[in-house]
Amino acid sequence: MDEEVIEAHLRGSIVAGIYPMLPDETCYFLAVDFDEEDWQKDISIVRNVCSEFNLPVAVERSRSGNGGHIWFFFENPISAAVARKFGTALVTFSMNKRHEIRFTSYDRLFPSQDTMPKGGFGNLIALPFQKSARKNNNSEFVDEQFESYHDQWAFLSSIKKISEGRIENFISALCSGHELGILKIDEEEAQKPWEKPRKFRLHKNDFPEHIEIIKANMLFIPKAGISQSALNRLKRLASLSAISSPEEYTTSAIPLIKRDSYESFHNKVYSTALKIATEDQKDHLKKEIQKIRTK
Repeated sequence: MDEEVIEAHLRGSIVAGIYPMLPDETCYFLAVDFDEEDWQKDISIVRNVCSEFNLPVAVERSRSGNGGHIWFFFENPISAAVARKFGTALVTFSMNKRHEIRFTSYDRLFPSQDTMPKGGFGNLIALPFQKSARKNNNSEFVDEQFESYHDQWAFLSSIKKISEGRIENFISALCSGHELGILKIDEEEAQKPWEKPRKFRLHKNDFPEHIEIIKANMLFIPKAGISQSALNRLKRLASLSAISSPEEYTTSAIPLIKRDSYESFHNKVYSTALKIATEDQKDHLKKEIQKIRTK
């Protein structure tokens, strides 16, 4: 990234992006991505939580105009794992504030991993202020009514940066317990108190006839035509790949395995969890599953 690239981006001749994670697995910012319908409603809830905790936040309308990014800027680079814990805690707390809101527009965090993936740089996020998009008031920071600020640079310069100490405090204050956040569960998966536990299986009609999956530093799977149930399952499995600690991996995997089959651990989630695990994670998960089986 140099001045020529930045100028080309601002003039609209290219779209520049940035990899949030540095080589030492730290980052200067966290971005929360929302897209599709209800993105404004969901972002407003998160924004209100930030206001409640006096947390500096910047909301950008995406280049397409059909989504938005919530940006948090740090005083100094902090661990990507800590930044992501903060982001998931914030989303979880916001979801718990309004149970009737499903947060269907919530997509992912940037950085998208706790650690640097082998052979890659993590996920790229497009930078704001791309001129072609700005012709439609997109790729700009917006206020509470989702109107673009008159002076974008003045607004950006007014955003306060957050210290690592405050981030740590927010993680504890916003969401104690599950650090990965709540991955939305649709109505067909929501078990009623009077119902017997049941298995949830994906079917052929949960997916389009053809899916083009791109394999680069990560797998890129288009969401079009995939049912909400299938998206939920994919996101739950993807969340495991972002965890490095064997203990955290097991703690996060077991509820997903139980949700898939309840009584039996011989299921596809368990099999997939073992396939994507590191050797240490795999050994720890197997030991804990064995403990449950022998109870």
